[in-house]
This record gives sequence, structure tokens and C-alpha cells, in this order.
Amino acid sequence: MSLLRRLSELHNSGERGVLFTVVEGDGIGGKELLLETGDRIGGGVPDEATAQFHELVRRGRNKLLSLDGDVKVFAEWYGPPPRIFVYGAVDTAESLCRAAKLLGWTAIVGDARGMFLTPERMPSADILIQKWPEEAIAELEPDHQTAVVVLTHDDK
Repeated sequence: MSLLRRLSELHNSGERGVLFTVVEGDGIGGKELLLETGDRIGGGVPDEATAQFHELVRRGRNKLLSLDGDVKVFAEWYGPPPRIFVYGAVDTAESLCRAAKLLGWTAIVGDARGMFLTPERMPSADILIQKWPEEAIAELEPDHQTAVVVLTHDDK
């Protein structure tokens, strides 16, 4: 599979990856795509750059890497937007979702009380999960790009 084809598939797959491109010095033009799954496509990028993959993919930002020998590599991050999961369908949850949407985040609200967890009360939420906290979190599978906010007085 070609690098460009695999890169275009990232948007729909929800996977995260970093595209490394040598932009200055030896090996200029080399491109390599690394994915969280361990897949590697392309080549010609110094190991010194690709060794930074885990840090780069967790940060979720592009970065220009300056390597030994006056080599510069542009690391371009690809992946889904960060998520905010708010448990507790109260007015503050809607405000948090609205703010998150301004940042381009995916907003998710969970609550076991169906009468409060409605699209009319939470219009900014992308996803509503009507479950108890531990069930909602298990369904969501939070990762390093998920912020979790709990708005409840009940210790369940």
C-alpha cells in the first residue's frame, strides 16, 4: 500500500500516526509514516527522528526536529481530535461541551439519568451515553487524548 493511500485512510480509521519528512540535510525528501499499530510505510528518515514517535504521537502536535549533522525532519501528527468525557448531565456539562467544540474536540456526556441526558439539554455534545459511570467509561475506552470530568455528588 502506498504511503499517500495509507495516510488518507487515517482520517476514517481513527488511528494515530506521525509522518516524518526530511526537509533539510542528508536524505532530503525522505518520508516515513509510523502508526500506533506499529506499521511503517516509506523510508529514508533517520532513526534518531523516528525514535521520537511515542512522544510525538502522545503530544498530538506537529514539530520540526533538529538532528545531528544539520538534518531537519518535520514530524506531522495525524489522528482524531481530542475528546472530553463529562459525566453528569448538568448545566456545567453543556458549557464544557460548548467550549470543547470551539477547540475542535469531540464532546461526550454520560449520565445514568435519561431525563437529564437529552439532545435538547446537551446540544453541544457529539455523543450521549446513558449508563452508570463504570459502564460509560468502559464503553468510551479513554486514552491519552481523553479528558475526563466528573460532575456529580454521588460516589457511585
